[in-house]
Amino acid sequence: MLSSLIFTLLISNIIALSYDQNPQISKKSLRNLAYCNTSCQCTVSFTCTSCSNSSYYYYPDTSECYQSFYCTQTYSNGEIYTPDPTNKVCCIRNCATCQNNGNEDQTCFTCLVGYYLPSVGANTCNQCNSSCYTCNGPNSNNCLSCVAGQILLNNTCQNTCPSSGYYISGNNCLNCDPSCKTCNGQTNNNCLSCPTGVYFYPNNNSCQSTCISGYYINGTSCLLCNSSCLTCNGPSQNNCLSCPAGQYLFQNNTCSSTCNINNGYYIIGTNCLQCNSSCLTCNGPNSNNCLSCPFGQYLFQNNTCSSICNINNGYYIQGTNCLQCNSSCLTCHGPNSNDCLSCPSNLYLNLNYTCSATCKTNSGYYISFNSCLQCNSDCLTCNGPSSNNCLSCPSLVYLFENNTCQSTCNTNNGYYINGTNCLRCNQSCLTCNGPNSNNCLSCPFGQYLFQDNTCSVTCNTSNGYYINGTSCLKCNSRCLTCNGPNSNNCLSCPSSKYLF
Repeated sequence: MLSSLIFTLLISNIIALSYDQNPQISKKSLRNLAYCNTSCQCTVSFTCTSCSNSSYYYYPDTSECYQSFYCTQTYSNGEIYTPDPTNKVCCIRNCATCQNNGNEDQTCFTCLVGYYLPSVGANTCNQCNSSCYTCNGPNSNNCLSCVAGQILLNNTCQNTCPSSGYYISGNNCLNCDPSCKTCNGQTNNNCLSCPTGVYFYPNNNSCQSTCISGYYINGTSCLLCNSSCLTCNGPSQNNCLSCPAGQYLFQNNTCSSTCNINNGYYIIGTNCLQCNSSCLTCNGPNSNNCLSCPFGQYLFQNNTCSSICNINNGYYIQGTNCLQCNSSCLTCHGPNSNDCLSCPSNLYLNLNYTCSATCKTNSGYYISFNSCLQCNSDCLTCNGPSSNNCLSCPSLVYLFENNTCQSTCNTNNGYYINGTNCLRCNQSCLTCNGPNSNNCLSCPFGQYLFQDNTCSVTCNTSNGYYINGTSCLKCNSRCLTCNGPNSNNCLSCPSSKYLF
């Protein structure tokens, strides 16, 4: 014992001298040199790696050797001891912490690194499998930790962590959640990729068998739709396939709460679709689905729009609508058969604005262009609207030469009746029975009616005529002058004849 103490003092002096002469030697190396006494087997760096004989205990945690006499002393009070240079040491080999139960009677609680307790309260520490850094048993699958550069996987130490189903946490290779293929944590929201047939949700790092509403499939990922979409096929606001309640899906795949049905759009289900470009409002996509038209255009009954309404051939305008006339009309101002303004060829427009194939020209109507118009009420037939356009007259009424109708014909003063006509006598006659100058029945005042039914202001009573009232009559051929028609009414005789 004395020789060991002398050796230690000698070594301490050498250390101090060495440090003074070579300050580049580290204090740790000097400390190790101090411990590398005769009890140790040391390396070139003066690190104690084992004890020189069995009378010493080697403690790797401090790289020191202690004499076994420390373990022959009695310790009391049930203290927990660890290897240290203050005589409070675990005397169980490779034990890190222990409890003193009396002289050399200790119970080990934890072992040094590389060792394990075979059972609770054991008085020995067994060495771990060489693949383990710490362990709880002798086998390679009893590892609790691994040496630097290795990963703990299912209590074994491996060079690598499998790329599928596991993740690295510190020096541990841990199982992913069963829903994940690869991950960076233990929960179902730590997935990095998913098994085949399952979709990855990057927004919450989970895996699910279906892609739920509000997400779209991109490869093997299920990505979040734009917030404006209910369902979609891409990330943008124009990738919507359907919209949230109360919103409409447009043809550009966007969603909006309003659909401008008053200006170019119509609603079908939850979709807001664009009308045909010819329509202002509509109920479908085609040009014949218009409900109203742009400014300056007309809506037709077939629900099309046009800037032209052919009011000269079968159509009429009502507001902004171009409507079809009744089929009997050429032009019109309404939809009914009595709304005609003109008629097709060979038809006549009647006063009641209807069109017909006949005009009752023998009973109060006349034709003017394509119209069938009513005669003046005086006429039976006519060729115009006035009272002097009569062509014939009603029963018991006479037609005059000025094409008027009157109920009386003044046959006593210049007129005569011919059928239903009241005609003017020759101007030389007062009354007559025909139109000629020899149709006189009486003569105007101061004139004489001759036997040839003519009238004259003179009657040659000196040469073969005599006056009888207002008539100038011819004498008997035997008389030159006379006073009566007979041969015995002579007043004088022609030359070479004698009056008896």
